Amino acid sequence: MLRRLSGLFACGLLLALSTPVVAQEGPPPATAEEIAEARQIADMLIKGDDVSPYFTNITDDGVPTVRHTRSGLVCMFGGLDGSRVVSFPAQGGAEPGDDVGCLSRDETLGLDLTVYATRYVDEVPAEDVIASAAYAIEQRFEGVKPFEGDLSIVSVEGMDPPLAAAYVYESTAGPMLTMALVSHRDGWSYKVRATGPAEQATVVSLMAGITLLIGMDVVDADE
Repeated sequence: MLRRLSGLFACGLLLALSTPVVAQEGPPPATAEEIAEARQIADMLIKGDDVSPYFTNITDDGVPTVRHTRSGLVCMFGGLDGSRVVSFPAQGGAEPGDDVGCLSRDETLGLDLTVYATRYVDEVPAEDVIASAAYAIEQRFEGVKPFEGDLSIVSVEGMDPPLAAAYVYESTAGPMLTMALVSHRDGWSYKVRATGPAEQATVVSLMAGITLLIGMDVVDADE
């Protein structure tokens, strides 16, 4: 079952899920040293010639953050481990830098996240993009099956909810949920791929949805 949650409510719920109940206040502001360290990490993630022309370091707190200039895609990272910024080869007449992605990993949750922004030469409906993502999942994982549990899909007022496809497969670490979310805006296709423990399906789907909203820059991660 898909549960639709508002973006701000989901951010608050996710914070409650991931933060120990030891205080009612939020985390203290980042120090100048922490901000400088986060900016250094962000600089390292976008220093390659294949990505540096297309991304800008917009870190202003303790979280390394970069923006894809053309699409406005915002990517936030927990650090360098498992983090990467990628510009995929241009195909079908697209320009270099029109197909990009940011990869990150949350070791606490055992969650892998990738957020993409793509501008197609010819208009491609969101339904076709999610169908392609679903097909790729089915081809990648042996024995994968459609996920039949509960998911929480985040949306914001004034926007159509993202399209979703979710599957479960067996891994050496146990049952895993792998899913995709797709939303289109202003000629760009935004997509998130998320994979994490199936027993944490609500958290995995919340993280995927919030990553999409932050990526599209339609919700403030600090709210």
